[in-house]
Amino acid sequence: MSAFKGYYSLVQYCPNMDRCEAVNVGVVLFCPERQFIRAQITESLDRVYRVFGPGVETPQHLRSMVNALRTRLELEQAEFKTLADLQKFVFTRANKVLLTSPKPVIVVEPEAELAALFSELVAMPANSLAA
Repeated sequence: MSAFKGYYSLVQYCPNMDRCEAVNVGVVLFCPERQFIRAQITESLDRVYRVFGPGVETPQHLRSMVNALRTRLELEQAEFKTLADLQKFVFTRANKVLLTSPKPVIVVEPEAELAALFSELVAMPANSLAA
């Protein structure tokens, strides 16, 4: 199987845009050549509440914002044809759930790469659970 170019963006929760502090809650992988775009979102939002405290959002509201992003990507999947399409989507995000600027990545298998990016950049490391 040959490798091809992809792009990933982190999905971040940022309760105060002025402070620019955020917690990674997911990752999006876009592979234009394969017409693949998908988000993997964390099931647990515990890290958000450990970093920002319990008063930032209700769990239901935060979960609905994150799920709305994933749903929108699924519904508009056919609209993402180029890196510019993803960049436009990133720059038009207007709530507290943001996407970082896309970064390039070499991809062989999109689903496996998405899982690897999620594990490396979003999932809680085992040694940080006790903190």
